[in-house]
Amino acid sequence: MDTLPSFIAPYNCTNWELIPIQHPIDTVYFKLNSNHYNIFVNFYQESNSTWTLFDDKLLFTYPNCSGGFFNGRFPVITNFDFSEGPFVIKKLSSQEFILTYKMASAGFKFIFPGKKIKLKIKIQDHALHKSNEIETSEVQL
Repeated sequence: MDTLPSFIAPYNCTNWELIPIQHPIDTVYFKLNSNHYNIFVNFYQESNSTWTLFDDKLLFTYPNCSGGFFNGRFPVITNFDFSEGPFVIKKLSSQEFILTYKMASAGFKFIFPGKKIKLKIKIQDHALHKSNEIETSEVQL
């Protein structure tokens, strides 16, 4: 136990979890698996004509951690042309699909009040190959 990092920031949200969350009876140390998600979403906000990466760990502090904000995992695709959770998959051909990842949240206006935001997104396949990163156009909230 003497090799565990101290229970201080920034470890609070990145390596520690209360079990159960509502009425804690224990604190558990864990290491994040960088390959848990296979869709990676980074939010950028504009301030004084400069775009900066939004760090959800600064807004969602322990014990209200964000858990990856809007990073996600593609569902296992067993049926095409389906909608499951935030995903919609439409088959175009035997090798082409359109995958839509819906990111609806009433919290966007609370987190980014009156700001311009844009997203940078990349995906990762089962062999852990990362795609090119795409960038959305800016959105005024």
